[in-house]
Amino acid sequence: MKCGGCIQITKPFWGEQCPVKSCCESKKLENCGKCDVFPCDVLIQFAYDKDQGDNGKRIEQCKKWAL
Repeated sequence: MKCGGCIQITKPFWGEQCPVKSCCESKKLENCGKCDVFPCDVLIQFAYDKDQGDNGKRIEQCKKWAL
């Protein structure tokens, strides 16, 4: 994946606001992999969303960042 993490994007390509990005920003985290509740329900729902999901690739990327 060519993803720098949620806080690296200014505006999500899929809409005006992203609940995952908003959560990372509110917790002042670089990405979800740094969160104590990773992977949370919000991230799982988004990663497997019918229209915007990527079949869990985002979660796997965040796992790598958590190391």
